[in-house]
Amino acid sequence: MKVRIDRGLFLFLIFILVFSLCFAASAEDDEWVDVIVRLKDKKGQLEKRPAIDHFKALSSEQKKAVIKKDIKKRKENIRENQEEFLKKIRAKKEQVGFKYKTVNAVAMRIKKSEFEALRNNPDVEHIEEDMVLHAAVQTSIPLIAADTVHNMNIGGTNVDGSGFSVCVVDSGVDYSHPAFGGCTQAQFLAGKCTKVPFGYDFYNNDNDPIDDYYHGTHVAGISSLSSPAGVAPGSKIIAMKTLSSSGSGTGSQVLAGIDACIANASLYNITAITLSLGNNQVYSNASFCDNSTIGVAINNAVAAGIFVSVASGNNAGTSGVSYPACVSNATSVGSTKDTGWGTVDTMSSFTNRGLLLDLLAPGERINSTRLNNQWSEVSGTSQAAPHVSGAAALLQHYSMLKNGQSLTPNEMRSILKKTGKSVYDSATSLTFPRINLTGAVNSILSISGRSIYNKDGKVSYASATDITDAQHCVNISHNKLQIDPSDAYCTKFNTTANITLNKVGSTKTPVILEDGQICPPSICSLISWNGENITFSVPHFSTYSTAATGSLAIHSKAAPVYTYNNTYFYANYTNYTKASINDNSDNGQCNISFNISSDKYQMAYNTATGLYEYNRIFTQNQAGSVSWTVECDSQYEPQTKSGVINVLSSGNTAPSVNITAPPNASVFETGDQINFTGAGNDREDSLTLTWYSSVDGHFGTGTSVNKTNLSTGNHTITLNTTDSGSLQANDSIMITINAI
Repeated sequence: MKVRIDRGLFLFLIFILVFSLCFAASAEDDEWVDVIVRLKDKKGQLEKRPAIDHFKALSSEQKKAVIKKDIKKRKENIRENQEEFLKKIRAKKEQVGFKYKTVNAVAMRIKKSEFEALRNNPDVEHIEEDMVLHAAVQTSIPLIAADTVHNMNIGGTNVDGSGFSVCVVDSGVDYSHPAFGGCTQAQFLAGKCTKVPFGYDFYNNDNDPIDDYYHGTHVAGISSLSSPAGVAPGSKIIAMKTLSSSGSGTGSQVLAGIDACIANASLYNITAITLSLGNNQVYSNASFCDNSTIGVAINNAVAAGIFVSVASGNNAGTSGVSYPACVSNATSVGSTKDTGWGTVDTMSSFTNRGLLLDLLAPGERINSTRLNNQWSEVSGTSQAAPHVSGAAALLQHYSMLKNGQSLTPNEMRSILKKTGKSVYDSATSLTFPRINLTGAVNSILSISGRSIYNKDGKVSYASATDITDAQHCVNISHNKLQIDPSDAYCTKFNTTANITLNKVGSTKTPVILEDGQICPPSICSLISWNGENITFSVPHFSTYSTAATGSLAIHSKAAPVYTYNNTYFYANYTNYTKASINDNSDNGQCNISFNISSDKYQMAYNTATGLYEYNRIFTQNQAGSVSWTVECDSQYEPQTKSGVINVLSSGNTAPSVNITAPPNASVFETGDQINFTGAGNDREDSLTLTWYSSVDGHFGTGTSVNKTNLSTGNHTITLNTTDSGSLQANDSIMITINAI
């Protein structure tokens, strides 16, 4: 049967469908959307900025003045750009959110239908939808050696971050907590809260950044707590509240916080920004991140001399880090376990990592400040990031006290990376540096004329050399000086210079190594050796170090060692480094001594084996644990080795026996042939083994006996032996003989 469809009804349904689709599209276009609009630099003024990495010739005060002047000029140009743009597009007041001071952008609410028009506006550089960012939910202080740095005193001042501030962009800070001075709201708003002198609430748009979540308070305590000491206990906290009471906020609010940190950097001497937040996604490259307006703001902060530490995120990602940790100029920070929880210096399972991860710091069960005068342990990369921002404050304070020079953000990142303790991550097969502040501050370089130096060594150039970027390019640590000439910033250092390595640990002139191999005199020309420090010249740069010229290995007769037997000791004393072949020393001398007497015995050199040898016979009263020491000396580096051997008494010792067959509790029938086997051992004597039955008595001798006529019943079978000193040994089993 055919079904007929009314034509009029069909056309009406088609009309309703088309109208509905059009209405839905129109409704969607009329939706409001929050955006961040980055404006073009039409006057070309904003790109003209001082290159902070390249004014080493200026004093720190001169640098601050240059940066302050630059920021002031940028603010003026940005304000003009913003006003001109908003006037052109006739933006209503209620549509305009944040007008940033140091970032050439505005936050707006527009109709979705206007998005493409704004994107194509000739005054617009970039437009992006606003996104939601979330908080990346004190045994650690000695682990990273911050307490050791606090005790360093330079010119009567301890290195604790005093005079510098850390800007915490988070959920605010509870300045009323006793650990932050217990300030009242009135004191804070009047600028009289010493530890937290300034801040702003960009989430609620008011002057009071009091924390109503906990996260920012916990983060601030890690970086800057005075007592018990945080990483930089002398530093102040600038509180930028950008997250809500539930720990979330928008990108435009976070951007406003970063913008305010930059705008107030000179007033409060802000040296670091902490961003313990992210968007819970993982990025394996920096292209999206660098192109974002927050990425531009982070670049502006770094250009203004502010180090930016960002939590890598807690998604357990192995291919990348979250946003904005993925921004190239941000220092991304992952978490490790510390001494209070789990295996020290292992990667926290929740940490995002990959090729974009820069540093590691403790982040599990970190105890810090909480709301309502409380304290609590919290885990996350959020807790790792403030360790690094506090570390930046310490590095800056040390450099100012030691050299009167501030460090750039890139220099601080480079120092922390090259001096960190290596932590292997099995999930990615990558190794990351966990910050080590003692190594970091000790590696900070001083510069005088053509020389670059610290306590571990010095490089002095033969002719005038541009030594800007020295902190990034030159690594001087104990018995090692390294410059990577393949780094584009560092090629200018790859020229003739004298190198001094201090306190290398040798007593005789050591071997000079280039990239781990013996450096020939034509390359490494020795200038001086004073028993502690070595100076040599090089025509180019790589990695230079030294090694002791002597190596010693000891072998003795394999255990057991008995009294009245020959025991041989062999000393392999060679001119050996990891870069050369063995060259046994036949013109030196090796002596051996034992704790059982005060005598030293000279070891004889064997030309056939190339070894020094000594034969010892221990007497009965010397049996037991015997310590030995071998000392060798020649034109090579003197070497000493010690060890212990166990000398057994050669007096009469008891024998041992055991029955190997049949198994215990075996059952047989009358007339069965039973094979009894056993074994015995006596160090002094040969043994005779004798077999006994508890029912039939003695029934054989030797290691193997066959028996077919044992009586029915339960038998205890015993294997016995007696040595020449009348010491006996026995072993027994039970068997049963059943009647047929």
